Amino acid sequence: MNKIISVALPKGGVGKTATSVNLAASLAILEYKTLLIDADPSGNCAHSLNFNSSKIHGGLLDLLGFVKSLQSIIHKTAFEYLDFIPSNINTYEEEERFNRISANVTLLRNILHQAKLNYDFVIIDCPPYLRGITNLALIASKSVIIPIKSANFSLGALVKIIERISWIRKNYNTDLEIEGILHTMYESRTKASILTDKYLHDLIGEYTYHTIIPKSSSVAESTFYGKPVIQFDGQSICGEAYLKLALEILTRNKTCPLIKSEQKSRLKLHSAQLPNHYSAEYFEKNQNSGFSSIHFTLPVANIVEIELLKLGSNDSEKLLNEKLKSGSYNLFLDLRGKEKGFYKIKYTAGEFVETISIHNE
Repeated sequence: MNKIISVALPKGGVGKTATSVNLAASLAILEYKTLLIDADPSGNCAHSLNFNSSKIHGGLLDLLGFVKSLQSIIHKTAFEYLDFIPSNINTYEEEERFNRISANVTLLRNILHQAKLNYDFVIIDCPPYLRGITNLALIASKSVIIPIKSANFSLGALVKIIERISWIRKNYNTDLEIEGILHTMYESRTKASILTDKYLHDLIGEYTYHTIIPKSSSVAESTFYGKPVIQFDGQSICGEAYLKLALEILTRNKTCPLIKSEQKSRLKLHSAQLPNHYSAEYFEKNQNSGFSSIHFTLPVANIVEIELLKLGSNDSEKLLNEKLKSGSYNLFLDLRGKEKGFYKIKYTAGEFVETISIHNE
């Protein structure tokens, strides 16, 4: 897949770093090889991943200044599938040098593209302004995730970044697009959250994620322990929300099976436009019986595999592996006696693969 995604908005306090770190960690937990790049001089991604100055051996400043190679500044994290490049800017002089280097607007794109990175996703955490390194990140990226907090000031910043994306598309990067707009720090009972949610869906609903990140103290607490929230408290509402966000992004970036028409031509549909019969619906566990239900419909006969995997371990259980005729099916999963935690259900039909998480309390 090898997709570079910037997380950006010209406003602080909207959850850019929290989204970058926890999305990258969630993708890694789902076993997608991910690289997190901290392009914010504040360097908060490092704190969230338990990196202090003694553990850092180079960063983005060294890379852009041609002091060190890309491979030499990649740091391994506690997650097998997650690597990290810190900003590593510790003084005012280094920040000034960083800003001067950023005048070369295509520098980061050239370095990343020439390196031919072996990652499914590259996530870039941008600072809360549009000049300098943010320009470099957007020019290097395929898409942008825009976190929006429930406040009118965030909506004003949204207009600015959309205008900047249009400008970059026109002048430097015609492929740049909006990956999605993410509602963060959501409080369901406040008028501001309701108005923000309505504004986003009415104005730009096609770009707005279904997943909403709720306001929770668990995200702030997790940074004190140097862990992403999904590692610190995977059963928290925010831990589950970021995992759902990763799954929604994966679904949006998926291509459904090739469908042959009568003229033998082939049509590829983006997953966001998939007909219902190609998706599997996963229902919440029945608290009384301990069962979950998986419903899917096949338009044509196909080999269907459904596998249950425990996140963070090698445990797996094959639920189904056989060729089925066209039709609708229900598969019931007994979660009684299963160890508490996050699981993922991998559903495969032909060339279509979908992974959905369930939470066993």
